[in-house]
Amino acid sequence: MSSQTPECDAKATAFVGGDWRGARLTVQVAPPSPGGWQGGSRWFRCDILSSTWPTVAPRSGIRTTTRCSTPAACGTR
Repeated sequence: MSSQTPECDAKATAFVGGDWRGARLTVQVAPPSPGGWQGGSRWFRCDILSSTWPTVAPRSGIRTTTRCSTPAACGTR
């Protein structure tokens, strides 16, 4: 679990107006690419996706910023 997961959870809950877990949604943390990290990017994005089977389609997105001390802190290897 990345260190940004609790922040994405809170932002997703606020965005959808309640607990997103019961709404067939999933939240994923999207960190900068390795090249972006090397170029100085220190943000991460919280994606909300529909988890209705059989496809997973983007539902909406929330972008937030954070100061990551290392690539691993932002979830980038």
